[in-house]
Amino acid sequence: MHPIDMRSCMTEIAVVDKNGELIEHMEFYHIIPPRKPKMRDGVSYAPRPGEVEEQKKHIADRTRFQNMLKEHEVDLIVVCADCLEAKKLKKTLEEFAGKGSQGDGDDDQNDEDKDMQENDDDVHKEAFVIWGRPEVPKLFASSHYSQKLLKNQPFILKKAISLARYEQDPMNEILNLWSPI
Repeated sequence: MHPIDMRSCMTEIAVVDKNGELIEHMEFYHIIPPRKPKMRDGVSYAPRPGEVEEQKKHIADRTRFQNMLKEHEVDLIVVCADCLEAKKLKKTLEEFAGKGSQGDGDDDQNDEDKDMQENDDDVHKEAFVIWGRPEVPKLFASSHYSQKLLKNQPFILKKAISLARYEQDPMNEILNLWSPI
C-alpha cells in the first residue's frame, strides 16, 4: 500500500507464477471499503460528499480483483505488514478471496441454480491470505539487481513481486540481495 492522501491508498497487486515470474499486476485505489459514519443515539449522518462515488469505485475494484483471482487461479495472497492500513487490507482481501463469485447464497434458489453455483465453486477456489514480512522485499526493491531485473518498474511493484517470491522460496530471494557491486 502506498498512501495517496488522507482517505485513499494505492494498493499494488502482483500475480506471479510458481517460478516467481510476473504474470500480471494491477493498481487499486479503492480496494478498502470507504469508512461509514458512526451513528449516535440511533441517528445516522448524511453521506459525506463523494461517498457514493467512493462506494461505486470500491465495488468496481472488488470486481476487478475477483476476476483476477479467477483468471489466474490464485492460491495465496500475501499482505505486506508495513503500515496500519495493512490490517484493513488483509481483512478486505480475506472477504473477497473467500467469497469469490459464489453469489449471495439465497435460500430461494432452485436446483438448477444450485448446480450452477456448485460448478462455479469448482472453478474458483478460496485463496489463503497471510502476512508477509517487509524487510527482504524492501531491500530487494532497493537493490542493484532489482534495478537491472525490473527496469522502469515502480518501487511498490518491485516490493510486491519480491514479497511473493519470498513466500515461495525465502532462501532464493535472500540470495538475490547479494551483488558483486
